[in-house]
Amino acid sequence: MENTLANVNSDWQATARRYVAYFDIMGFKDFVYKNNHETVVLQLKKIHDLREMFRNSVVGKRVKISVFSDSVLLVTSGDSELSALDIIFSCSALLSYCMSIQIPIKGAISCGEMTANFDDSIFCGKPLIEAYLLHEELYMYGCVLDSVAEMEIKNRFQSEKLNNMAKYLWFEDKVSFKSGLINHVTLNWFASKILSNNQHYALEEIENELDQFTNSIKSFYNSVSGAPRKYVDNTIDYAERAKSKTIRTLKEAGRIK
Repeated sequence: MENTLANVNSDWQATARRYVAYFDIMGFKDFVYKNNHETVVLQLKKIHDLREMFRNSVVGKRVKISVFSDSVLLVTSGDSELSALDIIFSCSALLSYCMSIQIPIKGAISCGEMTANFDDSIFCGKPLIEAYLLHEELYMYGCVLDSVAEMEIKNRFQSEKLNNMAKYLWFEDKVSFKSGLINHVTLNWFASKILSNNQHYALEEIENELDQFTNSIKSFYNSVSGAPRKYVDNTIDYAERAKSKTIRTLKEAGRIK
């Protein structure tokens, strides 16, 4: 019998030390109850469309994505410097995409030995559990790094070039957890589109672009009431801080006209 812990194919090692991100689509059960089956299928198809986009992108062979019901799993091929960049850009792209099409989502990233055998649908390992547990605590839409992933990624970004890039990709902030505000590294998905290129922008252009994301978050108020609205409140607070930090970072880099 072939060992499922060996190479799945020539490009992918089933078991390896890698970055793992777990995401959950928020309010999915209520969405299923409140909408007809066709609407639910169309909503999930949007996530699966993103999976195809990943497969056809430059990271397609280095990052794999699995979607099951309301859960999304992203795993990298390894734990290299390139893998660190891959997981950050991929998770930011996922968040940015979901928010833009009105899919509320939250997640967390960990790192460690993980089996991701896509041929036999075998997924197990400590980083998967760590990412799941941390995402459960998160009380806003977005993505945070656990202590292992935070240390690994920071260590990978020691060079001046990558250290400067890091300013655009994440920031440490008082993040909203169910137990209160806790200092954590959170991905700056809010500005990933702007920060992923080297263009220069007018201040008004930047503010308008970021305000569009804030408005899309506010539109979630139309679909939730009571306690779930706290997620929206907390995400808007995060978005306002992210906006200020993004503009400050762009000014420091001389990218504001």
